[in-house]
Amino acid sequence: MNDPISVDNAICTKRSVIGPMELPEILENVLKYLDRRTLFSFRLISRIWHSCANIVLEQDYLIDYEELPLMLLQADDGHVFREEEQRAIDQYQRCCTAIHTLTLGDISLEPCFEYDKTNYLNARPAPFMKQLRYLTIGSLPVSDRRGAIENAVCDLLRNSPVLSELCFGNPIPEEFGPLFEKVMEQAGPQLRKVRLRGNIYENLGYLIKILCQREQKRLSTQALALLDKDVQVACPLEEIVFSYRVGLFSDLEEGFDSASVQGQLPIKSLALEHSYVHEPEFEFEDDTWESDDTLLKILQRCPQLKELRMGSEFLARYNPCTDGDFLNAFEHYMNPLFDYYNVFSISDGFVDGMLDACPKLTKLDIGGFGQFQQHQIERVISHYISQLESLRAWGLEYSLHLSSQQVFLDHNVLNLTELDISASNGLVHAIPIVLQSSPKLKLLLARSVRVYITELIGFDWICTGLEVLALRIIIPSSYEDTDDETDDEDDYGYGYDYDEQVARKKRRMDDKGQEMKSDLDVDDKESKRD
Repeated sequence: MNDPISVDNAICTKRSVIGPMELPEILENVLKYLDRRTLFSFRLISRIWHSCANIVLEQDYLIDYEELPLMLLQADDGHVFREEEQRAIDQYQRCCTAIHTLTLGDISLEPCFEYDKTNYLNARPAPFMKQLRYLTIGSLPVSDRRGAIENAVCDLLRNSPVLSELCFGNPIPEEFGPLFEKVMEQAGPQLRKVRLRGNIYENLGYLIKILCQREQKRLSTQALALLDKDVQVACPLEEIVFSYRVGLFSDLEEGFDSASVQGQLPIKSLALEHSYVHEPEFEFEDDTWESDDTLLKILQRCPQLKELRMGSEFLARYNPCTDGDFLNAFEHYMNPLFDYYNVFSISDGFVDGMLDACPKLTKLDIGGFGQFQQHQIERVISHYISQLESLRAWGLEYSLHLSSQQVFLDHNVLNLTELDISASNGLVHAIPIVLQSSPKLKLLLARSVRVYITELIGFDWICTGLEVLALRIIIPSSYEDTDDETDDEDDYGYGYDYDEQVARKKRRMDDKGQEMKSDLDVDDKESKRD
């Protein structure tokens, strides 16, 4: 049983010989081969346990995985278990202490709490919570009877002293606003990242107010720590992700009361993601984006910001390295929205405020953010390009034109390490400039951007450290006549070998020379005969 393969074989092929007493031993051998340096979630542990438990359930094995939390609760009350039950409990406690990541889908509390199924109020955190660092809470229920969910989540956070990242995967219902406030109060001092995904347009202002209050409390505690060394100071928040809906900005404005939101957030990474909806009653109200003032207020409270992402949550799921899915999503989903509704525009005042509020940006992602107009994009990029390490401007087909290449000509791009302009044909002429002017460049993505091979021939690339390169190379159908750039969809390729093409062209010229020489010899013989 020392070989992980033999363990798998025992589980899969030798079910008849595995007895009830061997279950903890099998699980221990399986877990022994997990890479403890890699963060793994409770789902993985759960699947392994179930795969082992199902083998012996039909043999009247009396311990079920779902009953273990209840058994642990009974153990605290002095209940005496049989030997095999005690071994299973000991194994459960020992294996779960290494869990770093926990995902609660639909606020299922069973994996992380020891509870009596008839009374959620008796829930107590499971023993592995002391090492929990990443927590994702899925859908919160519409109602919370007797405050069970609130009490359970707060207990979970109080018993997770090293928790550093908290993610709400879906919208936070309005009645759970106080819960979020308690969550921020109970979260351990190591909390650095908060991700508020889902459509939080209704209570965005309230959430920001709570975050500011936490920061003010942290600063007060920091002052006390100078007098009392035993006072533990919370870590500043470094990353916050907001997600909101496009078109429902009246609710967003009503939810943000600037008078009640005071203070600054010392975060270094901020994401403002908009998500599109397919609801029948969903309609855009007018041809302007009313929420840019609201989002500007958020930026003004983040003077230490170094990373800013403003883009589409929908398209962010697609990897620009793969042409098919990305192009299909962009061409058949985003562009029709831009054309039909024509509502994605922001004011020049927002751009002015953004440049003033975020002077330290080193990473900028405006991929799929169709609200920017051409002159606004050029202004934003030209303002930051000299200090940027990463620029992602993919999916801006309808905003960028050939004049945007001047931005890269007029400013140095020495610090640039990542550039993603996939589906942004307006920046196609910036590719040779970046390749020759960015010695630190490691990643260049320009999928769906038509780059003719003739534009990349004849110069040396200075970016010798390039690790990822994704280009759509177009080879003219008649390479001999490069002025005639025939747009033939079958004449493009990837990883083009220039030396091979030169050799092929030389062979063709030699063949033509032989043909011409043969013709001359024939003419000479005929003339002599005459």
